[in-house]
Parts: sequence; C-alpha cells; structure tokens
Amino acid sequence: MVGTTNIHTRITTEDYSLDDRNGCRLNLKEIMLKLYRIIMKLCNPKIDPYDRSYILYNIGLIHTRNGEHTKALEYYFRALERNPFLPQASNNMAVICHYGRNLTTYSDRGEQAIQQGDSEIVEAWFDQVAEYWKQAIALTLGNYIEAQNWLKITRRFE
Repeated sequence: MVGTTNIHTRITTEDYSLDDRNGCRLNLKEIMLKLYRIIMKLCNPKIDPYDRSYILYNIGLIHTRNGEHTKALEYYFRALERNPFLPQASNNMAVICHYGRNLTTYSDRGEQAIQQGDSEIVEAWFDQVAEYWKQAIALTLGNYIEAQNWLKITRRFE
C-alpha cells in the first residue's frame, strides 16, 4: 500500500515513517497521533459518521494528553458534529474549559477576566462549561457527579 494511489487518497512512504522530517525518532504520543492521521487518510470519505466521530474523539484525547488543549477542543467539537451522543467528548470539553491553563481561547481569557474582575467574561466562560457538562449529563444520567455538583453550586443546573 505504500506509495500507491486509490480512488480517495494518496498514501506516501513518509506517512508510514516513525521518524520526523529531521530524522529524529518520535515519542509514543507522536506515533499514536501519526497513526490516527493515517487512519483518517485511509478511511473512505463516506465512512459512517459514528465511526469517524470516535476516531476524531481519540485524536482529541491524544492532543489533551499532549497538553494541546485548543487542538483537542477542535477535535472534540468535530466528533460531536458527527455524533452528538458522545458524552465523554462534551465532558472533556467542559473539563478543558474549566480547568485548562494552556488555552488561548478559553482559559487564558477566563483567568484574565477573573484577575481583572470582568464578571461578564467569567460568566460567559462558565456558561459554556455548564452547557458542555449538561450535554454530557443528559446522555449519561448518574455519571459526572462532580460536574453535577458544580452545576448545582453555581446555580446552573436546571
């Protein structure tokens, strides 16, 4: 299959290399990410959205574990677009937005807003967290107890 072309995708020898472009060996997390990208290339574009959603979710997990929270959020969002019944993706998005420290779009703005006393931004940030957790809880009643408690304490649970 290396270097061959099929109707939907072209796979090159570089796609199967476990070295980066500089000839350095990749670590396990990088290898996992590369393998998922290969899987995505090999998948027929008409693949079942349910199956693709789990692939995207797993790529999100890899980015989360690598501390790349903004990228992780993108993949979780893409997974939920294809399969809105993935409570673990909603939960992970909420956790990243609530606890994450390396985000340029959520946490940094939220933390800055807290430090600057900008309650409107803080509320908007936590409202988004609440929506993600509500989605996860609605799909798996009885799970995510800590999230349920947070929603009750912050009066965001309906």
